[in-house]
Amino acid sequence: MTARGGLAVTAMVCVVLAACGGTDRDDAGLPQFKSATPATASPSGLPTPTPTESFGQDNPVDAYRGFMQAVQIAVGTANPDYPGLAQYGEGGVLKYWQERVRGWSEDGQVILGPLRIKPTVEARARDKAVLTDCLDDRGWRAYKRETGQVIPNKKPRPPLFIRAEVFRANGVWKVRDTYDFGRGKGPCAGT
Repeated sequence: MTARGGLAVTAMVCVVLAACGGTDRDDAGLPQFKSATPATASPSGLPTPTPTESFGQDNPVDAYRGFMQAVQIAVGTANPDYPGLAQYGEGGVLKYWQERVRGWSEDGQVILGPLRIKPTVEARARDKAVLTDCLDDRGWRAYKRETGQVIPNKKPRPPLFIRAEVFRANGVWKVRDTYDFGRGKGPCAGT
C-alpha cells in the first residue's frame, strides 16, 4: 500500500468513527465482551453459539478452557466436526464428544446455555498435566433444532467431578482424556 493509500484508509476510519459518535458513559472505550450466545439466531430462532474468547495452547489450563468452549459451541450448533474440538483435544476425549454431539444432532437437538468450569492443576510434569474440575452444566437445556422448542429434561444435577489429562506435543497442549468421578463427588460435593 502506498503512503497516500494508507492516509486515505486512515482518514476514512476517522470519518466512520466520528460519525458513530461518542458516549458519556463511564465505561466508554472499554472492551465489551460477547455473551456466550450472541444475538444471531438460527431459522428456529435459537441463538448460534460462537467463540467468546481465544485461548492459547501454551499451558494446560488454557488448552482445557479452549476445549470446553469448543464443546459448548459444538453442542450448541450440533456440529460434531467443529474445528475447535480437534484444535484443543485429541484421542479419547475428542472421539467421545464428537460421538455425543453426533447423537444429539441425529436426534435433531442442540444444547444451549452456560457451561461453567473451574479447572485446577492437580499434578504437572514437563509434558503432562492432570487437571480437576467441577463441570457445571446445570444451565444447559436441550432444544429441537428445527422449531426451537425446549425438550423437557430432568431436574438439574450437581456439577460433575472430572479429571482431565492434558499433554504437550510439539509445544502445544491438548486435552487427551477425561475421567468422570460422579456428580456431586469430591470437590464438587455440596455445590
